[in-house]
Amino acid sequence: MKISRASEHRAGGKKYVLYSSSIVVAILVGLLVSYFVSQMETSSATGDQSGVAQKGPDTNMPNTGNTANGASAAVTPTPVSTAIPSPTLVQEPVMPDHDSLTKLVPDVRFGEVIAEGFVELELPGKSPNNVALTWYTFQVDTTTRDITLFFALFNESLDSLTRTVHLDDYTQGGQLQKAELTLFYPDGPERVLNFDREEGTISLTQQYRQPHGPSLFSPELRVALVKPNMVLHDATGSISTRLQLDLTGLTDSEEMVFQLSSPEGVQDVLFEIQALVNQIESKRTRL
Repeated sequence: MKISRASEHRAGGKKYVLYSSSIVVAILVGLLVSYFVSQMETSSATGDQSGVAQKGPDTNMPNTGNTANGASAAVTPTPVSTAIPSPTLVQEPVMPDHDSLTKLVPDVRFGEVIAEGFVELELPGKSPNNVALTWYTFQVDTTTRDITLFFALFNESLDSLTRTVHLDDYTQGGQLQKAELTLFYPDGPERVLNFDREEGTISLTQQYRQPHGPSLFSPELRVALVKPNMVLHDATGSISTRLQLDLTGLTDSEEMVFQLSSPEGVQDVLFEIQALVNQIESKRTRL
């Protein structure tokens, strides 16, 4: 009996087919992997367009990379504008013309004139523009040889007086012993203040103008109702007030004299007046 055997050629053909199929499958798998990888890279580079919009580049970041090397492009920061405050202009007092000077300068006569003129005084306080135009006069009594220093301060518009200071028995560099300060008001009577170092007192004198005209009362009654020396004291005795009252209009004014005993207050006042006098001495024109 004859036994036949399958040809080896056929078996070899099957192996060839399997080998070829494996190669094709590997190629397809490689293509698929490459496709998915490229899609992932594209999605990573462009971002998810369906989500929240991406934040724009920070314009304040400095240039830390190079575009050619794959880093983000450098963005020039936008300069922040800074407001520069305008310089404060110091307005100096304007010297009035000759005609205005004639009206402004007080007519005071204490003796022979040694020196007169205008200076700018820096007044006490923290304000940098706290200056005032001041007229001064040094006069000497040719009999007693006593020197009087008088100076006057004007308002900002330079059309009226605001303060005057009268110093008797003045000696340059010496300690002030007395001072008389007059305060002027546009709609009221002036006040006169006297500071006395020896007595340690401050006195205030003020007159109040009264309407004057025909009276409804007899002269005898009017004289009887004038009260010239009404004196009031506080409990400590350091404050006193003397009143002159004209109840029926015999005179054209009434007067009040207020006195305060305050040695320390007098010293402080004369110290600050001395500082103003020193400025006048340093700035005045010497003849």
